[in-house]
Amino acid sequence: MCARDDIYVGRIRYSIVTNVISMCTLIPALLIFSHYKQLSSVSRIRLHKHLFTSLFFHAFISSLLKWHLLSAGEQHTRTSQVLTSLCLILSVLLRYFRSTTYLWMFNEALYLHQLIKHAFTQPPLTPLIILAYILPATTTLTYIIIRAITDGVTISPANDLIAISSMSKNLSHAMGGSRNSFNVSLNDTYLEKLMEVIEEYEDVSPIVEEDKCWLMPSPNTWLEWVINAPNLAILIMQQMVENI
Repeated sequence: MCARDDIYVGRIRYSIVTNVISMCTLIPALLIFSHYKQLSSVSRIRLHKHLFTSLFFHAFISSLLKWHLLSAGEQHTRTSQVLTSLCLILSVLLRYFRSTTYLWMFNEALYLHQLIKHAFTQPPLTPLIILAYILPATTTLTYIIIRAITDGVTISPANDLIAISSMSKNLSHAMGGSRNSFNVSLNDTYLEKLMEVIEEYEDVSPIVEEDKCWLMPSPNTWLEWVINAPNLAILIMQQMVENI
């Protein structure tokens, strides 16, 4: 949140471009899997379709949210509350599809393991589908409830930035007055350097001015582990399954 605007905007645009490239490669793959009946009937291909669909929605929602960040400095209108609600929904969906992606990667490893273990039987896909969609929904819903409660009593870092900005402005004015009152040549260079730093950061970027959409991680860092811990555990389990 303390990054320079030009660097931060450049990273956002880079992220949008990479997400668009991902979508452009995922769409043909999904069309091929859906068009040929021979492929659609194969269970492994069905797992691939679920994984690619999850990746597509993650890239699509991420692009919309990054685009929202670029347009965060626009004037508020009567529809701003609707846009904020839509942004919040997209932010929650982004976390959900990120978790489903981890689950589908795990399901593919688990399915291949079951094929090797039971060579003459077809492992069922229904339990894997239920697991991949219900578990992320549970962790995401838990995250929503806890963050909605904690955000009501926690000071946002954006508010701290705004407060620091106001203090820096007052400090710069006071320093300017003191420099005019006291002509101390030894401190002129120091004061000028310090005022340049203050003036550089005294305007808070509209990108990080307010985080009503939960685009940034929660100020309570432990809360992010409600989603990240299951994802990390799934990665570990996937490695264990692949090495068996």
